[in-house]
Amino acid sequence: MKVIKLDKTEYKVSAIPSHLAVYTDYIGELTKKKPSNLEEVEKQSEEMKTCINKILAETVSPTPKPEHLLELYNHVIDETNEVLERAKFFRNPKQ
Repeated sequence: MKVIKLDKTEYKVSAIPSHLAVYTDYIGELTKKKPSNLEEVEKQSEEMKTCINKILAETVSPTPKPEHLLELYNHVIDETNEVLERAKFFRNPKQ
């Protein structure tokens, strides 16, 4: 866990728990999908927002201000990557 200060708010940010990994996979799929009309754009946008909010609800404290969502999501991803790298080291230590 790390502490991030944005404006005057300090947030505690942790890695994405394994039960939410499917949300990150789905976000990846949403970013690859090209909508063909405005209705699809709006649907994908809402799905993206739902996934990100679900992840942030379990990884960031206190509840983020709307203007901090994207930056905090990026910090959550960074923290998750760091945790995974440390775990990889313990699974496959260099000899």
